[in-house]
Amino acid sequence: MATPSKMKKYACKFQSEWKQEFQFIQDSSKGKGYVACKFCRTDFSIEHGGRNDIIIHERRAKHKAAAAQHRSQSSIMGHLAKWRPDGVIYAETKMTMLIAASNIPFSFADVYNKSVKNMYPDSEIACQYSNGRTKATQIVKGAIAPELDKEVMELCQNQPFGLMCDESTSRKMDKEFVILARVCDPKTEEVVTKFLHMPVCNIGAAENLFESLNTVLR
Repeated sequence: MATPSKMKKYACKFQSEWKQEFQFIQDSSKGKGYVACKFCRTDFSIEHGGRNDIIIHERRAKHKAAAAQHRSQSSIMGHLAKWRPDGVIYAETKMTMLIAASNIPFSFADVYNKSVKNMYPDSEIACQYSNGRTKATQIVKGAIAPELDKEVMELCQNQPFGLMCDESTSRKMDKEFVILARVCDPKTEEVVTKFLHMPVCNIGAAENLFESLNTVLR
């Protein structure tokens, strides 16, 4: 008696209508068998389970954390859309930029937040000022950093540039792949080193490092 032939397995492919159901996905540069996650900034395979693979990805803790950060960034950007040069938002953002540029711990924001009203009791802006460490951190991560990233990207798109890369060797936490760009700053006409990105790359194989770099540059 002949042995029945095995059923041929067909790989699932990305369906454009899934974008309406899952707002965080987009087409992947790896092909129809993959999906790119906007929040995690990574590509994952859907060849085995199709739509179900997207649901599994959505339920993962890493994706939930990335989604929460995205919502926070959107909130901060909406907040800064009301920016007035003489307003409270300007004062909060300016102080946050000074803290970051001076490499001062964000805990200082809590101290200043409690003191500013007593320091300037006759100032309406000081009386409305409310910018502790949590808010200051989110302003940097959700508003200032994306704008600086955009500025570096535009510099690299308009002229030749070089890359410097290195990976952390920590065994107790995620390994980070630091990417720096060497580019000419048109404002100073000097070659400077700019921070480009620092994605997580736990397996430092050449293929994984290339994929991380390709994801940042595409």
